[in-house]
Amino acid sequence: MLPGLDEIKMRRKQLGLTQSDLAAKTNVSQSLIAKVESKNLVPSYDKAKRLLDFLDSMHDKTRLKASEVMSGKVFSITPEKTVKEAVKMMKKNAVSQLPVIKDGRAVGTISEKAILEELHSEEEARDLGKLKIEEIMKEAMPVINEDAPFDLISSLLEYSPGALVGRKGKIRGIITKADLLNVMLSKGSKGAK
Repeated sequence: MLPGLDEIKMRRKQLGLTQSDLAAKTNVSQSLIAKVESKNLVPSYDKAKRLLDFLDSMHDKTRLKASEVMSGKVFSITPEKTVKEAVKMMKKNAVSQLPVIKDGRAVGTISEKAILEELHSEEEARDLGKLKIEEIMKEAMPVINEDAPFDLISSLLEYSPGALVGRKGKIRGIITKADLLNVMLSKGSKGAK
């Protein structure tokens, strides 16, 4: 049995989708969605089912856990290392940021963005490459549990470049915005078939 048509608008908004987004994903016209949501039209069973099935599949994606999204390979650096060492490590591992770890705890984040900001804000002539990470690092990425839900992760990544995934006090993985996009694209392509 299908849920009520009133749920289409509510679920769409919960998922952060516009009517146009929903139309593009379901091959249902945006004007039909607008009429259904304003209660000016009762859609055919097929169209209602298509809309609700898609919204259900998107909701299922939000049930993913951090352990299913994370990359188990965490490239990190210690605060006493130099910016030059951080840049080399980022380049070698094709990452744009590194968690700064001291005694097993996240104490900061060094990123390409932070380095470039420092480069542009330099008033005195000093060798940026010789600066210690701790001198220019930004706030540490949040550490979340392995069973943290997808919606919490995506909310955190609106404000942070990444999130570290921990278990029993140890860092086990990292989730970046790129990881979330990869999950969304892979799930979206499976659901579209």
